[in-house]
Amino acid sequence: MWIGASPVSTGGGIKTTTITIAFYHIFSLLRGKRKVEIYNRRISDETIIRAYTSVLLSLMTIFVGIFLLTIFENHDFLKITFEVVSAYGTVGLSLGITTELHPASKIVLCIIMLTGRIGILSLLLAIIPKAKELRYEFPTEYVVVG
Repeated sequence: MWIGASPVSTGGGIKTTTITIAFYHIFSLLRGKRKVEIYNRRISDETIIRAYTSVLLSLMTIFVGIFLLTIFENHDFLKITFEVVSAYGTVGLSLGITTELHPASKIVLCIIMLTGRIGILSLLLAIIPKAKELRYEFPTEYVVVG
């Protein structure tokens, strides 16, 4: 439910192209390539960053939703997780506990549905003001990660 909608569709959640770009980037890194190439086209670094950002922000939204519902509700953890992921993907599936939820939990699910449909990255880009372009650049630092 979290992955599945195609671009320009009415489905929510992570788009198939977003997760495909993230996977291709991982495979490119494992093979020692610096650029991502799909069907004889190079994917821009900005697109790769947006894909990873969308995946990370969607997971954070789902985790925060699960956390909030576990605070408000006394239901099984897997049922709450199913409801939140279903809401983020806007698939319309339920395990039947939605009618029993506290009103605060229903509001959380409504916000998650809206966020999943619009896309968390698009929503944040619309809300947060754009940073000013700087005319200088800081030195590059390489940090060990992994």
